Amino acid sequence: MKAKLGLVYAGGRGLRMGGVDKGAMLLGDRPLHEWVIERLAPMCEVLAVVAPARPDWLGADGAIAYVPDDTIGGEPIGPAGALLAGLKHLRQLDEAGWMITAAVDAPFFPRDLADQLYAGRGEALAAIARSDDGLQPTFGLWNAACFTPISEAIAPKRMYALHKLVGQVDGASVDVAGPPHQFLNINTPDDMARARSVLREFGRR
Repeated sequence: MKAKLGLVYAGGRGLRMGGVDKGAMLLGDRPLHEWVIERLAPMCEVLAVVAPARPDWLGADGAIAYVPDDTIGGEPIGPAGALLAGLKHLRQLDEAGWMITAAVDAPFFPRDLADQLYAGRGEALAAIARSDDGLQPTFGLWNAACFTPISEAIAPKRMYALHKLVGQVDGASVDVAGPPHQFLNINTPDDMARARSVLREFGRR
């Protein structure tokens, strides 16, 4: 399936990497954001990046939109604010559309992620990935109809965890097939070393 919107979560502060913008870190000869965008682009019609502030690496040509995180009273609410902002942007594009999400620091997610989540969701309006390592809530498929129940859960209930928010719309968790490293998330120097090892062993597939 082809989602209307592909959303890259890029709001992490990278504290365990020395406070760097993880999207700009090099893996091989390319920054992480290029790895992620290259994989996500075929799954969607429109791309956007969501973060508290516009990343320096995001081009100014408008090919990829910048969407600022939602907040409550001006206070950041982490991934929940990114999800809510993405759903709001999706509704502006297509009130019945779908959004596929990915994290900017996870360069090896499967190229058929949207297809697997869509096929495995049943009739649910949202689905998040699950692997041998557990739930991968930043990798999800969300329908625009999720906006209202998600916003109602976030504001009064202070529910900020993505894996709990998917439950607010009776969403599904879907086992995603692929190699063990497919959801490798680069949070530390050791994670980056592992990613470089994966790249040497498996190449760019």
